[in-house]
Amino acid sequence: MNGTEGAALRLGSRWCVAVPSEGSRALGETVAGLLERLHGVATFVRVGGGGDLNLMLAQLGADPRADPGADPGAVGAARGIDPLDEPDGLTREAYALTVTQTAATVTAPTAEGLFRGATTFAQLIGTDRAVAPVEVADGPAWAWRGLSLDVARRFFTVAEVKRVVDLLALYKFNVLHLHLTDSQGWRLEMESRPRLTDGDFYTQDDYREIVAYAAARFVTVVPEIDMPGHTHSVVRAYPALRGETVPPHELVAFLDPRAEDAPRFVADVLGELAALTPGPYLHIGGDEAFGMPREPYAEFVAMSLEAGRATGKKVVAWQEAARSGGLRPDDVAQCWIGRPTRSTPKRCGNAPRPSTTR
Repeated sequence: MNGTEGAALRLGSRWCVAVPSEGSRALGETVAGLLERLHGVATFVRVGGGGDLNLMLAQLGADPRADPGADPGAVGAARGIDPLDEPDGLTREAYALTVTQTAATVTAPTAEGLFRGATTFAQLIGTDRAVAPVEVADGPAWAWRGLSLDVARRFFTVAEVKRVVDLLALYKFNVLHLHLTDSQGWRLEMESRPRLTDGDFYTQDDYREIVAYAAARFVTVVPEIDMPGHTHSVVRAYPALRGETVPPHELVAFLDPRAEDAPRFVADVLGELAALTPGPYLHIGGDEAFGMPREPYAEFVAMSLEAGRATGKKVVAWQEAARSGGLRPDDVAQCWIGRPTRSTPKRCGNAPRPSTTR
């Protein structure tokens, strides 16, 4: 980011967001809503022409970090896993922002890049509704920037989840990992297993609303159904899935892969969830199956991985799933246990050292 000489851009009481075409109107409306919420002003969208904030689709130049003589409005590729699993995923969010005395302009090759640049502009506006002249060339260092929201232990309404999405978008996070199930409750309606939801839960229309709201703000929902542990809510509703192994405590439960209905249960709930989720990733859990013998644990996780892949999604699992031997190169192992430090000298149980694989 480079400051430039000249007078500041001073915004009035009604701001115009200009977009290049009718196809970009929805993006403009989302940006206008962001500006209204942050700064308490009236906004409107103009298709074509100029505005206070202009959103322009165009290619950016080469990476200035690799070539000092390159276009100063260019940025390089992000690192890691793209949450949309697209060919341009590591460069999709790059943008350039220029603020002059007369207007602000965001240039990017994609709508997502335009949204990220518009968010930066919103953050630069002062309490006096002025923005100093500046040139910004920006893009993320990491492609996957997510928040895990546990709606199973503490239920959040649809409106509350939307507020979380707004915060994620404001701070340029792009993944909402929804922990939808746990021993305390199963929070998503399942037509194939209606007894699962006996408390607060999202209807399938509620879930679609959350996913669509997030997508409009370039946040991808990665839903998690946690199995075979953290499943007391499941065995309360369908006791036959518990199997014959006795858990170490009455409040601990795990699902038995050899239970007659287990394969069908896994296929049904993951299939329904996949059909509701446009994003490419599906999280099957796999953590903390306390007291579950190693062999049935490995069998259940391997079965869940296969069922997840059968939906056409890419599968994510917690790091313990590596013990199943069922992970493949295209799967994602998500680490929740950090490396030991002086204050935490031991690893938790027999969990492997953290590593994320793809």
